[in-house]
Amino acid sequence: MSKEGKKKKTIGTIVESGKLTEQIGNLIMQPGSSGPLNPSKTPEEIEALVANRGANPDPLDRDTIQIIGFINAINKTLKALRQHKPRLKGNEKKGIDVVIKHLVETKKIGLSVPHQQSNWYSDRVMMCWGLDQQYPILEEVKPFAIGIHAARQFFGDPIQLSLFSDEKVETYVEATGLQLLNKPDSYGVALNMSQKRVFEGILNAFSETNYKGDNQVTRGSSLKGVYSKKSTELERVYQNIENIPVVRLTQADIVKLSGYDMNNQKHKKDTVEAITHLATTQFCFYWVRLAKDENGKPLKDKKGDYKKEEVMEVGTLLRIKTVREEDGNLKYYEIHPSSVVLDQVNSDYGGNYFLLVPNNWREEVKKLVGKKASSYTYEFLFWLRLQYEHIRRYNSNPGHKKKKPFLLKKTWEEVAQALKMPETVYKRNRKTAMSKIEDAYQTAIALGYLNEVKSGEITDTLYLNEDFYPKPGDFQEDTDRLKGS
Repeated sequence: MSKEGKKKKTIGTIVESGKLTEQIGNLIMQPGSSGPLNPSKTPEEIEALVANRGANPDPLDRDTIQIIGFINAINKTLKALRQHKPRLKGNEKKGIDVVIKHLVETKKIGLSVPHQQSNWYSDRVMMCWGLDQQYPILEEVKPFAIGIHAARQFFGDPIQLSLFSDEKVETYVEATGLQLLNKPDSYGVALNMSQKRVFEGILNAFSETNYKGDNQVTRGSSLKGVYSKKSTELERVYQNIENIPVVRLTQADIVKLSGYDMNNQKHKKDTVEAITHLATTQFCFYWVRLAKDENGKPLKDKKGDYKKEEVMEVGTLLRIKTVREEDGNLKYYEIHPSSVVLDQVNSDYGGNYFLLVPNNWREEVKKLVGKKASSYTYEFLFWLRLQYEHIRRYNSNPGHKKKKPFLLKKTWEEVAQALKMPETVYKRNRKTAMSKIEDAYQTAIALGYLNEVKSGEITDTLYLNEDFYPKPGDFQEDTDRLKGS
């Protein structure tokens, strides 16, 4: 948009504006890297999509998704401006750039939370209004912590695939006396969308207590009735965990923590089914951790490098007990985490190996793409968070002189495997698989997870947006709490 003849918009005209169509039109005319945006929807249709929260039966093209992302940015800004308008009379006739700067400097718009980092929202707001200044408009969101060992269980790894065997599961069962209810056929965890939301909701509850729970029980007490034998294998698996934290949550608590509506019968049904699945379905967990001696000191090899050890556990992600009233009605659930959920998640459990994730990250995806987002899109976005954290931790190690760039080079088949896409999809239905991955790429770009994706003959290069992801200090209070400081 040319700066000549541009009418200076004031906070008054912006706040009182009830229509977005004009601004959408402005956005469409904004030159991008390859010229103006060319969405398949008209401005009026896009405005209707925004009003209906993405309730669209047809797949949306990339530029339409970009436009909706821009509008979400505008709406966030307008919300902040409306909220603080009564306190900004002195700035009433000034431009939006001055007003936003004022809101930021007076901390009426938070800067401390990295969920929409990289100035992603402010970039698009400024683009819409034709402004050069960039002031991040960020919502305050609470993160939940998930141990990196636990997070990795949700993604495929070719090395893990080659290491798994039925014999290893049978040996573990024989050694521990575990009653096998279902036989895992691979390492890792497979949950559907509802089950993952509930799992993340429960992690929210543990995070609120710094993984100390409402109370703690001894390891033996928690494992009683699950494993009938005392074994050196169990001792090794739980070597960093003396006591098990327990949270007590009502059904309503879990519904709310999962972002569901207690008044919605389907949400309640999905939650109850997810709790049952998490409590009864057994998986084979596999992770690699720092090896320690009997005194808890890290071991080193002859070259002076730290030794690593492989760990395997067969069981449920969570051990869930129902506590009932005298009349038989459910009172609350008593929830114990498995070792893979606890191991090294913070200093109480042998380390500080965790990932902080904003608890509304799924809602941000839904706002952009509506209900039609593939489960693989959500998996891909979480996977990007994990990949970024691996690179960040590697680069923050003083011993690693050569730093890694924040990019990933993967074939689309490798991405499909990481997302645990079935071979029947990515090998036999290549077109469908590539379409799902391409949709995930575009959503990641629109939300700011990626700056861009460059496709080569064999591999795709995914450029992570460094400014988007949390860094030490962004969630300082939560980070300090988890580290026990």
